[in-house]
Amino acid sequence: MKKILQSAMDKHKVSWLELFYDLIYVVVIAKLAHLVTYGHDGHLGLTEFIVFIALFVPVWWAWTGHALYATRFYDDGVADRLLTLGQMFLVTLMSVYIKDAFYGEGKMFALSYAAIRALLVVMYLRVYFSNKEIRPVTSCLAAGFSVGASLWLISAFLPTAWMYAFWAAGLLVDFMTTFRCRPLLKITSVHKHHLPERFGLLILILLGESVASLTSALNPQDMTVSVLTIALLGFISLAAVWWHYFEVLERVVINRELGAAHLIIYGHLFIFIGLALFASALRQNIVGNLTIPDITLLFGVSITLYLLPVLLIAQQAQTSSERWPLRRNTLLLILLLVVIAVSRNRLNDLGISAIIASIMVIYVYLNTPKPSKLKAV
Repeated sequence: MKKILQSAMDKHKVSWLELFYDLIYVVVIAKLAHLVTYGHDGHLGLTEFIVFIALFVPVWWAWTGHALYATRFYDDGVADRLLTLGQMFLVTLMSVYIKDAFYGEGKMFALSYAAIRALLVVMYLRVYFSNKEIRPVTSCLAAGFSVGASLWLISAFLPTAWMYAFWAAGLLVDFMTTFRCRPLLKITSVHKHHLPERFGLLILILLGESVASLTSALNPQDMTVSVLTIALLGFISLAAVWWHYFEVLERVVINRELGAAHLIIYGHLFIFIGLALFASALRQNIVGNLTIPDITLLFGVSITLYLLPVLLIAQQAQTSSERWPLRRNTLLLILLLVVIAVSRNRLNDLGISAIIASIMVIYVYLNTPKPSKLKAV
């Protein structure tokens, strides 16, 4: 197989299989978000939040690993399709055990994750043997990721404390691999349209899952004007997130030379976490498993986790005169969220919904430039 670098291709669209692949991950993310927002006597549990983050990172990294391979080397041939489908089944299996991964089912979760990463290594090895010109890149990545996958495999047969330590070590090895290979990754840079499109599509699917969460909280028998208004305000908040994210994606990220794209890649970890928590906050504001103060806190944390990385990504393409207004507006919004969190005992469900929707709409309006002010990239 004569391999063509995807980064050098003028047209490289997301394949139908990649879209299918993303849908599988949204199921896993929805299960994870449920862990942290289920509520214990109406309150968020710190332990559950830590577990959520600890499990979200490997799930995000498994998805990102395939996305980065696809943007550089995926040819949509039979072998790549079969290996991708194999990963999808393993992700499905991983989702079965993810709820109890820190409560007695860590072994199967670790084995599923190790197998996902092992299949990714096989994909890199295929490129290694088929294209001599880029062997330095594929050998660097395959070697590092093999070590990471091996640590996860070994962890399944260790005592609990050591198992979690090996999980962390495996992730650390993977992250260090991407930085160690960075000079080579810049040579085979990610595709300037495909990777942002892949991130954007997962964002869309997450927003769709957020709408599903919102509607699942509504009961026709309990529908009141207040509940309907809260649902409407929640939808407006989601629409504002969509508007903001894709304004940034279109004018800052797409069609720019991204190189190794580490800021975009790692920044989206926090964006995805923020959106997952935001969806749960919208649902809980109707269902009421959490107290209003905790829901308010969840809104503040989720929006902050979303806004900060988007700000950093946007600043990459802005001039110094453009950076300050966006930076100022973002920091003011975060400060306002802190004030709201401090005053959360004085709010009710309708009040917090109205405040969140209002500040998100105002923020999007202030930070959406007129067409004449858009910077050519």
